[in-house]
Amino acid sequence: MLNTTLQPKSLALGILLSLGAFSYAMSTPQPIDCISANINIDQPDVTAYYKAVKIQFTNHCGKPVNLKNALVQFKANSTVKNVWSTSNFVNSYLNPPSNHNGLVSFTIAKNKDETLNVNQSFSVQFGLNFPLAELAKVSNAQIYGNDTPVSENGKIQFTFKSNAQLQGTSKVTLSRAGEPIRTLNNSNWTADQTSLIDHLDYGDYTLNANKIGNCTAVFSPSNALNINSDNINSLSLSYQCTTPSEQGSIKVSLPPAPLSGIGSDTTVTLTHDGQAQTKALNWNSNYTFQSLSYGDYTLQFQSVSDGKNVANAADQNINISQDQKQVSVTPHYQVSPLVTVITPFTVTSDHETTLELTLKDNNYKTTFNFTRQIPSGNSTQTLELPANDSFTLSVNAASGTASTDKTQFNTSSGTQQNAFNVNIVNQQSNYGKLTYHVGFPVSDYAHSAESIELSDPKFAPLILSNYVAGELLNYMIKTHYPQWSVDKDYIAGSLFAQLLQENISTSNYPGGLFINNETARKQLLNAGQGGPYQLNDYSKRLPSVDVPGSLGLINYTVLQKSLGYSIASQDNGTQTGSTGPETLDNIYFGPLAAAYFHLNDINRIEVNNSTTWGPQAHSWSKCVQALNANQFAYFDMILNAAYNAGTYSDILGTLIDLCAYPQELSQYLPNLANFSLNDSAYINAFQLPTLADGYKPKSLPQWYKGTTFILYPRQVQYYIDQLTNNNKTLAQYGLQVNNSFAFSIAQLQKVFAESMHTLAYGKTASDYQFISIDSANAAFAKSMEQNGLSSGIILNLNNSNDRKEMYQLLNDAFASLEQTLGFKFNATTEENFNQVS
Repeated sequence: MLNTTLQPKSLALGILLSLGAFSYAMSTPQPIDCISANINIDQPDVTAYYKAVKIQFTNHCGKPVNLKNALVQFKANSTVKNVWSTSNFVNSYLNPPSNHNGLVSFTIAKNKDETLNVNQSFSVQFGLNFPLAELAKVSNAQIYGNDTPVSENGKIQFTFKSNAQLQGTSKVTLSRAGEPIRTLNNSNWTADQTSLIDHLDYGDYTLNANKIGNCTAVFSPSNALNINSDNINSLSLSYQCTTPSEQGSIKVSLPPAPLSGIGSDTTVTLTHDGQAQTKALNWNSNYTFQSLSYGDYTLQFQSVSDGKNVANAADQNINISQDQKQVSVTPHYQVSPLVTVITPFTVTSDHETTLELTLKDNNYKTTFNFTRQIPSGNSTQTLELPANDSFTLSVNAASGTASTDKTQFNTSSGTQQNAFNVNIVNQQSNYGKLTYHVGFPVSDYAHSAESIELSDPKFAPLILSNYVAGELLNYMIKTHYPQWSVDKDYIAGSLFAQLLQENISTSNYPGGLFINNETARKQLLNAGQGGPYQLNDYSKRLPSVDVPGSLGLINYTVLQKSLGYSIASQDNGTQTGSTGPETLDNIYFGPLAAAYFHLNDINRIEVNNSTTWGPQAHSWSKCVQALNANQFAYFDMILNAAYNAGTYSDILGTLIDLCAYPQELSQYLPNLANFSLNDSAYINAFQLPTLADGYKPKSLPQWYKGTTFILYPRQVQYYIDQLTNNNKTLAQYGLQVNNSFAFSIAQLQKVFAESMHTLAYGKTASDYQFISIDSANAAFAKSMEQNGLSSGIILNLNNSNDRKEMYQLLNDAFASLEQTLGFKFNATTEENFNQVS
């Protein structure tokens, strides 16, 4: 990512432009959305007034734009008294900046060159003499091709709808940028009451109204609107009234465990009107399902087994009503012998070894573990399993790589057919190639693509170090957002994919501790760059040093020792103007820094949208709800769009809107990772409609054609699909690979220890130290024991079960390190633990 972010560092301005040939014969100029603008405040001081403001304009129109005598306007609070010119293109003699009733105006004097070419930018710098509290009221910048400010007289025709049930007063508040503008009151509900609200500035408004008893206010078409002309906007308010809810409860009292060795808990499912809620409850404990509306319910209790016997409890049918609001239920478990069947399976192996099989019983709360001595060649093995049951299977071999053609299978009560096949290969075989630096469709970029050969052993530690960092990112996301559903494969693999796309040429990796040779490394660590992962803002507190809650990489405690600069150097810009840390090119620390950059982007998105004027404020909270409910499977694309295009970008807005409305916009989701769409087709695939609630999701702009913004999230997924040999997905787009990347757990342990050794911990500056190799190895060994693995086992990234085992192995090792050393990977600080100037 080579500094192509089109977002401001502190405050977004909604830009409307009307210049030269782009003007329209209307009383109000029409917007030209192909010119963007950012506003920056130079070194703001919360105790003083701002000294300088700069707006940077960039042309994305596809052709030059004439800016001769263009007029710039934007809104500020009407109490602002002084707006004074400083420098850079403001014609301070003919038309200095002025403030009249909150409308600030100035004329651009671009005398040397009045044409703004394609992709060219220029800045207007001036002074705004008003305090920090007024900053949020700056909005709606406009450029006009004339010298007269456009008068604004927005209007709302507002109607209170009649309702004979209502008794009371409704108070409606019209707000802009969170501040009340007008108030309307009504207590006459016998007929519709209509009022006209006029003399409104153009911009975004919201309306809110109080409840009246059990009646809730409903605005039509919406309680939010954008005023951009003098036309009348019609809105109405009606009240929906309900009777008090009728509710009861069901108390479930579980007995002690009916069998030994079945764990400490079981599941109970309560169903009503086709909707089910399932709870994991401890044996010999109570739980109350509360706030249940009147009606019929069914309680179901999971059958449990110890492998020899099974315990069942009958379903309970319950009615909640006025006569029976509170119900208590204690299930009675009947224990009976388990009926088993002999289940055959086939093994093909090129050497003698021991096969380990783990079967999770999907019907009973138990797990079966089996070992079988496997000869070389083909053999038929058998298992004694519960009849009429369902199982989830995973396999491992003591030596070699084991894989199975099925991860799910069923048993019946009669003679069993062959249930599954296992294949065991002795040698650790890496083959195939991974193609990168491509666009879409992939076939159009065959001439410019690069590739790495997976058979080259020098790439093994580089790939593994990126997966260690990627799974740490998964671990930290899960720690902070335990309910979120994310695709672990696309998060864990995203850092190596990022390296492929963003580095100059990963195929030239020389081997050893550094990703690039010395010449390339110096180029990538120049001031303003961010190393091979292009973490160009690694040195900054994001979203901004003056925004509460903002963080930079140096604020993550574990990173300070390897980054080697101070928090002050971050916040005063010294580090931004300096050569980057060489550790960003280190094969063990570089991917970890990238992982924390993505973690920080989540914080950045949350901080941005913590206010009502945030860039995705409408949809972010809804998106979080969808992630909690496992309704949106593309969070990796949100992260990668934030990294590549910025947190104010159109594509991030589109993705968050899709996340917020996964059901309403479900038809658009399959195209998010469509590898067959060129730029135009991809943009056209995401022209999103206005929704039933009146909200208009953000569509992809046409000027995105030819940008990386619509490529990068798909490029990351495409590279991961190649590495994991995901031909099921690739085949949808006429693509296919034959790749294998196998590694031993011993190899993974070495990379894990070296990676963790680049991170540091401590409760004070005096005991702040790197995690030792010994501590990392001890944590990894404990995790191997917990997961029943040994260092000689071979895993392969092209096997989904192997990847799951790798993720779990790393997760448990991370948790062990945190517990043993007493720190948290995601801890942040405002203290310099690492003693640097």
